[in-house]
Amino acid sequence: MADLKIALICCWWVTEIKYISFRALVAMTKLIVGVCAMDIKARSKPMRHILDKLLSYGEFEVILFGDHVILEESVDHWPLCDILLAFFSRGFPLEKAVEYWRLRRPFCVNDLLLQYVLLDRRLVGQLLDASDVPTPNRLVVNRDGGPTLPSELVELISRDFNIDLSSSALFPQHNVRMLDADTLQVGRRILRKPFVEKPVDAEDHNIYIYYPRSMGGGCRKLFRKVANKSSEFCPDVVDIRMDGSYVYEGFMPAENAEDVKVYTVGLHYAHAETRKNAEGKEIRTVAEMTCEEQEIARRVCMSFGQTICGFDIVRSGGRSLVVDVNGWSFVKGNENYVEKCAAILRDTFLCASVSKRHSLGWKYEPFPSATEGQWRLKCFVSIFRHGDRTPKQKIKMTVRHAAFFELLPADYGGEDVIIREKALLVKAFNISDRVLKETSREEEDYVRLQQLVEVLGKKMRVLGTKLQLRKIRTNDPQPSMLLIIKWGGDFTHAGRHHSKDLGENMRKDLTILNRALLDDVRIFCSAERRVMATAEVFAKAFLSTAEVAPSYVTVLKEALDDSFVSKDDIEAVKKRIGQRLLDDSKKDISDDPTVHLGRLKECLQMHRTIMKRKLETADLENIRWCCSDSLTLFRERWEKHFGDVLDSSAEWFDPSKISDLYDSLKFDALHHRDVLEMLFTDDDPISVTALHDLYLMAHKLFDFVAPREYGSSAEERLRIGRQISGLILHRVHSDISAAILSATPSTRLYFTKESHMTALLNILRSCGLALHPTESLELDYLSHICFEFYERDRGGTPRYSLRIGLSQGAHSTRLLDLQVDARHALSVSSRAWLTDYLEGREALEVIWGTVEGSEEDYRDMRGVRKSSEPMI
Repeated sequence: MADLKIALICCWWVTEIKYISFRALVAMTKLIVGVCAMDIKARSKPMRHILDKLLSYGEFEVILFGDHVILEESVDHWPLCDILLAFFSRGFPLEKAVEYWRLRRPFCVNDLLLQYVLLDRRLVGQLLDASDVPTPNRLVVNRDGGPTLPSELVELISRDFNIDLSSSALFPQHNVRMLDADTLQVGRRILRKPFVEKPVDAEDHNIYIYYPRSMGGGCRKLFRKVANKSSEFCPDVVDIRMDGSYVYEGFMPAENAEDVKVYTVGLHYAHAETRKNAEGKEIRTVAEMTCEEQEIARRVCMSFGQTICGFDIVRSGGRSLVVDVNGWSFVKGNENYVEKCAAILRDTFLCASVSKRHSLGWKYEPFPSATEGQWRLKCFVSIFRHGDRTPKQKIKMTVRHAAFFELLPADYGGEDVIIREKALLVKAFNISDRVLKETSREEEDYVRLQQLVEVLGKKMRVLGTKLQLRKIRTNDPQPSMLLIIKWGGDFTHAGRHHSKDLGENMRKDLTILNRALLDDVRIFCSAERRVMATAEVFAKAFLSTAEVAPSYVTVLKEALDDSFVSKDDIEAVKKRIGQRLLDDSKKDISDDPTVHLGRLKECLQMHRTIMKRKLETADLENIRWCCSDSLTLFRERWEKHFGDVLDSSAEWFDPSKISDLYDSLKFDALHHRDVLEMLFTDDDPISVTALHDLYLMAHKLFDFVAPREYGSSAEERLRIGRQISGLILHRVHSDISAAILSATPSTRLYFTKESHMTALLNILRSCGLALHPTESLELDYLSHICFEFYERDRGGTPRYSLRIGLSQGAHSTRLLDLQVDARHALSVSSRAWLTDYLEGREALEVIWGTVEGSEEDYRDMRGVRKSSEPMI
């Protein structure tokens, strides 16, 4: 705890002697802040915000140790640092971190030895008692003989808290029994329900709350949040668990059904938030702390030696009781906290440095290079799916009115005519509007003409809207023409928001890992509008600039746009999937896709009936439409989905209809939730359940269809994957190979569409790289696959390492349960690692064995020509 005491004294010194210039006292070299934590924590969004703010002061250099170093390197090869931010999470080798601290003696922000205490709820309770911190009444059931702790920690606890952790009497194994259904006896002590049963392992979050018969009995099981679910009530569970060691606490009913999460930064600052679950969403509100709670925060921070520390309080019966101490925790999404936390840490770091430099017999010798001989990120390559878009739609109709033939060119020879120009689309709108006014409501074409006018009126000035015309050759004396209007696939405001957020966060991440990565950036995208728009918004945020120079973003059609070389293979695969969806030989299996399709049809039939009735009776005048949508377009979209699924052939089902349906459901759940609920549900609760079941079944069927659309066997997935995305992986290999030969780090970013992402992932899973086994994952908007290539030069012999990660993008499995703000934008999920750190050159050889050949060979295979041009 010595480092914490130094920090506290220094913070007081800062307050009292503000006029002293730290920059005059601190050597001109920057202080090195080492972050020794698992990547999933060290590179999390809250951590990035704090580190980015610290870097902005210009007084520190940040080094992330990284999983590779922490797990595989001996501590004498870990980076040198002045300040150490080290904290435990699952998989973290705490013993090695303590060994490193003993070897190098950096200033430690959170005491490492005392983090062993945080891993055992029994020890946490004992330290809270010794520090006079109020806690609920509790009993402890020991079945493991007590924890095994470092002798140095045992001595520290004995000296500072007068607790003898080496004594077996501290962890007695009493007789445990239930005196009756509501009363637990441990030794001679009893505890009556309701009580909370917690495993002594603080990393085990399977916590049970048992209720007495007077409250209806049963048990609520708490667990780590899955989607939006973090608990389950089990009415028949009444007996306690008998398979391990547990802490039992009296259940304290929280005021307003809210618990309080407290975040300390040193002894004199604590931020508190109340947490309450409402309609499937956790609502957090900044809370004012009482004087008693502020004193509790000070004692927790001091006793556990954790400058940055989170703990939970329950306010009950006029008292505030601590029910859990979590250790290292940051507040999410609160800029005031970020500013305050970074400022306190800055003062603490500078003070600690000054204190050590002026202590007797201590001489500061700056490190020759913070990264010398250490792993550094040499090349970062990422492939992204575009951001949120509107559903793609089309209307097909036959027209006979002579006015429509005015749209054909004078030299028309029977071929299809495509109209994209705004002036011609406006002309088509005027013609359609005139014809509609001349058409009786009773005529067969009236509804279709009305839809055509509505679509053109809304979409004629939107890039990407197109009209396709073809004269029909018949024996009918009255000429007719096939008219198809296509629209949708437009980049939305939600797409702009989460593309910008992702660009900013990725910039912060790479700035911390290796700032030089931002000095050589190239961005490539396909020629599709939504992809180009995503790349542009992302690039502005990533490069922190108002305008992006054309040289930064290049359209790369041959690699990132569609080719039709795999069309026949994909059609054959879809045919097999469609037949499988109608194969009811396994209908007795609850998770079989035919069962899901049956339930999906039941839900759609119900919603079709309700929507038809609501369109005639509901007040639809004041609906606020998003993304240039309208009631007519909404109705057209959903009537098509109803027809595609409910009126489909009994011999074959087109699996692409599942993707279209799921796409629309996600879009309306985000952008038109109120309309979806208004038109699809009524007063019958069954209709509400059916809407949620519709989403669930569509999601399950999409998860069945999407991974299989590009091959059902490993060989087929690899073949189709190479046809679609082989050139992308070829460029990844070239980018990394070029980085090996270059003296400077580089960043290469590619933006494309879902099919290319799925195909690329299929190649990686089939090419022989050692990927972690994972289930098929939905690649949602802004999903991305990252290749991180590291280099270490120790003694003139460079070594390389490659790690591949995947983010599912802006994704949620329960959109209908989420409450979204006016941005309608989901946050992009963190990356999960598909591989461990692979030996770099060996991994490149495996990739080359999959994509061997020149880029010209791949362009020939895909039937495309070289076409790279700056994005305008």
